[in-house]
Amino acid sequence: MTKFRKGNNSGFPTGTVPYNRQRKTVKPSKSDTTQTVYKRLTRKMTSLVQNIPYKDTDTQCVSDAKPAVLLRPRDTDPKIPKTKKSAKEKSKKHTLLWHFFLLNFRSEDSSNRTVNVRLNAIMWNSVFREHQRLHPNCNGFLQWNMEREEKFGFVNREEAMCDKCNYQWRKFKLYEEVQTKKPGRKAAKINVSAQAALSQTPLGYTGLRKIVLGCNMPAPSASGLQKRVNKVLPEIVNINKEDMKARRKQLIAINTLRERKDPGSVSLQADGAYNNAIYSGIGKTPFQPATQVVYSVAKAETEDKSIIGVVCKNKLCSVHPIKSGEKCTSACSSNLTFMKSIGDEYTWAKEALQDLASDGIEAKHLTTDPDSSAYRAADDLYLENTTSTEPEHFLDTRHFQIITEKTSRIIKNWEK
Repeated sequence: MTKFRKGNNSGFPTGTVPYNRQRKTVKPSKSDTTQTVYKRLTRKMTSLVQNIPYKDTDTQCVSDAKPAVLLRPRDTDPKIPKTKKSAKEKSKKHTLLWHFFLLNFRSEDSSNRTVNVRLNAIMWNSVFREHQRLHPNCNGFLQWNMEREEKFGFVNREEAMCDKCNYQWRKFKLYEEVQTKKPGRKAAKINVSAQAALSQTPLGYTGLRKIVLGCNMPAPSASGLQKRVNKVLPEIVNINKEDMKARRKQLIAINTLRERKDPGSVSLQADGAYNNAIYSGIGKTPFQPATQVVYSVAKAETEDKSIIGVVCKNKLCSVHPIKSGEKCTSACSSNLTFMKSIGDEYTWAKEALQDLASDGIEAKHLTTDPDSSAYRAADDLYLENTTSTEPEHFLDTRHFQIITEKTSRIIKNWEK
């Protein structure tokens, strides 16, 4: 190999024709398609390119071209260079902040609050008398001091002030408290009653806060609502259990007055309700679409037909352990594992009937859906000598009609 010398001019020989000029038709070569392309997009465009909702192998490109390499996304907003502010600009900024504070104060002054009428009257009568005693010659305007307001969910503590003199008095509770024997701050009655009302409606925290904010009222925080509901809902569950036990005793007393030979053997109706229909996931998901079930047992002996037994199950925890009876965290409310079928009405009915048997209620006649296995649960309890009454099974005519109509539609579709 000859050594490179200074001044040596290298290049193509004279008369050499370029490669692309020799080709009659320019076809892409492998080197053309394998060349890496670099692109710098905006954050929104980068998200659209990278997040593919689905991948269809039939429609993908069969060429061996490499996809573009996305560089770090850039901001669409123009960058504004930072400048040093003078003393005048800083004082102007403080003035604007003060005006903003006054505007916010006025907006709070024109907003709405939830107060107790009697406690509000007590507050202002006390304030008027105290202000007249301390400042007899002052004719200022008395109002709430919104700077020192304390909010607790839907309620608040307020302090009165005068716009002329320096009068300020103690804070007043404008809400009634729940009287308990526990030490510490007592909960407001309206906060507890609001959670009790939410448990009877499909409205969530977000919808409730939107309604409250739409009424020009300060809305309680979602975390505060969750803390309150964690204390209220267990009490609601205990109250419902006590109420159902009282209804069971009342049912036995009614049958005793009717001179029944066995007042505990009654006619019952049982059915399960799901947050999503079990059949709604056919052809869409291999899993069951329902995550919550409420299996209820109602009495058919009286005209009110009230519910005397309830079993609630849910799969609301995605990391719940496989073994039953365990909890992943102390706040976990899930009582079903991932492998357990939520449509197992046999197990739910057996659990509900065992609870009724503990209070002397046994199923003499049991009405269920035609496709339900709840009757087998009552029959097995009788065969296991848990109950002494042999149950008789009845079918619900309404569900039987619905299933018949669905079956006829499926058969007609198959015939077509």
